[in-house]
Amino acid sequence: MSTLLYELGQKLQKGKAPRESRRRILDAVTAYIKSGNAGMDDALYEVAYATCREKEDWRNLATCLEAIGREWPRDHARRIYRQIGDDIGS
Repeated sequence: MSTLLYELGQKLQKGKAPRESRRRILDAVTAYIKSGNAGMDDALYEVAYATCREKEDWRNLATCLEAIGREWPRDHARRIYRQIGDDIGS
């Protein structure tokens, strides 16, 4: 499974997938991140990051990660906000 996620991440980074397709992939990946499936987190985050092209995409990902309500996803969200220059209040 991790090999398939790695390949998907690579294809997303190199490809020209339309935003709608990338959003659907992000929605699916976010559901798995939310489930807390230990051992797959790195591959899942890699795919989630690969779906992002513009600030709006990154902001959407950060919002999704914040909504999970656990520290690790919130940490990723904070890093994304800093990366895109949003004020996160800390």
